[in-house]
Amino acid sequence: MTQIEQEIINILDKEEKDYVTLNSLKKKGSIMRLLNLNKKPSQSDIKKKLQPHVHQAIRITEGFNQKWFAARNISDKELVFNSIQSNPRSLPQLRKNFVLKTQRLLTIVPEMVSSGQLSFWLKSDKFVMQLTANEFEQSKEMPQEEESCHITETDHQQMKEAYDHVGQGKSFVRIYQLREHLGWSRNRFDKTIEDLARKLMIQLHRSDPSVLSEEEIKNSYNDNDLGLCITLTWRNVS
Repeated sequence: MTQIEQEIINILDKEEKDYVTLNSLKKKGSIMRLLNLNKKPSQSDIKKKLQPHVHQAIRITEGFNQKWFAARNISDKELVFNSIQSNPRSLPQLRKNFVLKTQRLLTIVPEMVSSGQLSFWLKSDKFVMQLTANEFEQSKEMPQEEESCHITETDHQQMKEAYDHVGQGKSFVRIYQLREHLGWSRNRFDKTIEDLARKLMIQLHRSDPSVLSEEEIKNSYNDNDLGLCITLTWRNVS
């Protein structure tokens, strides 16, 4: 975790939040000093300076009306769950100041209602979403598809060798570079990533996809909960 990520985590912990707007960071002197920014930077200035420092504990996301946020690096569903848990409200109310775009909310909220993670009722002619307790924690612990059993220790070893070769000692590696280096089928590569993540051998990270080409985005990895993941870190497990 970088120093700036730790500073933002401290802010989130103190305010009991999962995310803050980039514009709100202007008032945080410690963050501005670490980013070497003046007192009145634009949102784009903060984003540009912040991006190289967030790749583990914090991610940068775009929400409603082109507002950008610094958020805990947790799944989109967790962000929705935690937000509605603290303040049940309608989807239109949620989207206006939320960390995710409306299009993403319209994708995952119905999934969460269908799975029982969220429920809703009519109130004042609006759909107000009410959380179903404990369903989210249970869903995270559900067993994965058995297809992962076809992945072997050799696949793990070859992935680690590629990680070391491509990363050259860095704390994280771009996923598209791993995919290109290994030259595996898309299914074999993705299943190996899923198996390693499930066994907590790697950690997947989201970041700003605008820094990548369309081909590089295509060769990254889409996680069911996190969405598009661009980099990964190999965990130190013993």
